[in-house]
Amino acid sequence: MCAKIIEGSYCEINRQLVDDIKLNPSKYTGLFDQIPNLKILSYLTDCNKLDATPYSCDYRLVYYLDGDRFENGSCSLTDEQFAEIVKAFQ
Repeated sequence: MCAKIIEGSYCEINRQLVDDIKLNPSKYTGLFDQIPNLKILSYLTDCNKLDATPYSCDYRLVYYLDGDRFENGSCSLTDEQFAEIVKAFQ
């Protein structure tokens, strides 16, 4: 028997299993109380996180900043504009 990762594969979360684990943790002690099993589960969690799109699309308006303000690919910001951008990223 063998297994392989299929690029872009998807499996819905089994809510019934998740709820059962929450309600009956003693049933799953053998799975969660052994370090090797936890390391495998941690690895699979990391794989799931890394398979996600690594960017966010959140757009904001910076007042008085238009495309025509750019010269040679750069733009000088006022202190207010810079502070607004920093605030948005925090």
